[in-house]
Amino acid sequence: MNTNIMDYIITIAEEKSVTRAAERLYLSTAALHRHIRNVEEDLGTPIFSYGKEGMQLTPAGVIFINNAQAILHLEREMQKKINNLCQEPQNVVRVAVDSGFYNCTVRSVLPAFQKTYPDCRLELFKCNTVQIRSLLAAQNVDLGVVSSPTPFVSGFESISIKVTQVRAVFPPDYRGPTDVAHLVQAEDFGLIPMLHPIGTTIRMMEEQRLIELGVNPQKILEGNYRDAIHDVLNGTGYAFLPEEICEIYRSHGIVVGETFMQFYDLLLYSADHPLPAECKTLMNIMLECYSGGSMFAPYRAERDHH
Repeated sequence: MNTNIMDYIITIAEEKSVTRAAERLYLSTAALHRHIRNVEEDLGTPIFSYGKEGMQLTPAGVIFINNAQAILHLEREMQKKINNLCQEPQNVVRVAVDSGFYNCTVRSVLPAFQKTYPDCRLELFKCNTVQIRSLLAAQNVDLGVVSSPTPFVSGFESISIKVTQVRAVFPPDYRGPTDVAHLVQAEDFGLIPMLHPIGTTIRMMEEQRLIELGVNPQKILEGNYRDAIHDVLNGTGYAFLPEEICEIYRSHGIVVGETFMQFYDLLLYSADHPLPAECKTLMNIMLECYSGGSMFAPYRAERDHH
């Protein structure tokens, strides 16, 4: 079972309310209810009961929570041991990076930082937003790079990198409705929605938005933006792409629909955790690389190649 789902169930148990847990996790209540239902189906028994005092754990729920907490504790301890493994007596900056930023960080940010601070080691952790918040709260990392449906993340200081508009995109020969209110009708044309892999931040936001629109696809495809472009161009499915990528591939005849959602790319850090000079320099490098559009360089190169 995905450890993120364990974290969701623990949060619901702590809050005794799906609504409060949803606010804390930046997820929809419908998504959390679905996770509860899936866990209960997997276990074959309810884990919550509902009463005047809110949601209470059933005996099976208590067993689940205790074991989930133990598993998450082992995961954190493993991460600490890995962080401390072969640690050299030199400056280290630890950064947790959302998967959408990871390639750009390795390709552009890391070389620029090492050129400025050759004696400082930059350690990168590829995570989703929920994991990044946990690492920052435990002070296991100095900085976090996240995508969020809101411009602020409770409990942390944030610096905005950019706002990304995501549009619904359809194959070149698609003749159905392109407004997001009628996405469900795309299935009538034989199209399958392409979503990011489960557990990623973008996937969480995509699922939440689909729930808000009342779209519950019976079948989905999974992959990154490049996979999505491939499926759209081949007429297999429809996808949700940033405007920058839409503009790159308009010449291929893709049908660009309405804005599906928007999200905010943020640098996060804890106000209680003083940042060394290396971190401040790193933040400036990140802002320049991320906001400069270099994240989409591979897509431009692919378009130019064709």
